[in-house]
Amino acid sequence: MNKMTELTWNSDDIQREFPHIQTLGELITVTSDKAREQGEFVCAVQVNGLVLNEEQETNFDKTPMKEVKKFAIRMQTLKILLDESLVQCAYFLGQLTMSLENAAQMFRAEDLTAAHKFYRTCIDGAQLFIEMMTHYKIAYQNSFGPCPESWTSSEVRMAGVLRQILEAYRQKNYILVADLLEYELSPILSQWRMDLISEDKDLSDSKGEGISPTQSSNC
Repeated sequence: MNKMTELTWNSDDIQREFPHIQTLGELITVTSDKAREQGEFVCAVQVNGLVLNEEQETNFDKTPMKEVKKFAIRMQTLKILLDESLVQCAYFLGQLTMSLENAAQMFRAEDLTAAHKFYRTCIDGAQLFIEMMTHYKIAYQNSFGPCPESWTSSEVRMAGVLRQILEAYRQKNYILVADLLEYELSPILSQWRMDLISEDKDLSDSKGEGISPTQSSNC
């Protein structure tokens, strides 16, 4: 596990260092900007002992500073964040691949109630992975330049197979859906996973870290 940098301020520290800040939202913005100037990104925000998620940060952004008794942020470099994101994506793909195989088996066994449920999980999972990779690629390109060519190839293949799956499902051709899930989409995701594992090793060489094809993430 990579150690984060943590900075903590009490109410007196905040008043002394950020005298013109009026709200929690302003404080989060200013400290996040300072972190980026140092080449780090804020991973967690803690207010009065409570770690806020993104929704809570938005909900509480107008909180007046007089209510903030203690404020802390945890930071990591972008390189470490990208490395950990690769670990999480690879683990997610391993779980998604198992769901694809289960869905295919259920469609073939005509256990349609369970098959429809797994199908929805698989499609939602594939779309979530695409969203994850979209954000990841932007950060990767900003830090390291062009993404590996294999990523683009896998993206194109995956998009084409997903269209075929959706069309087969619309036509209620469940045997074809099963075949596409197991023999087309599953290998693509497996290749994606191996590509991400390989990239993780490249990013981690300097630290002597990385993940193996069978290792799950505990990040």
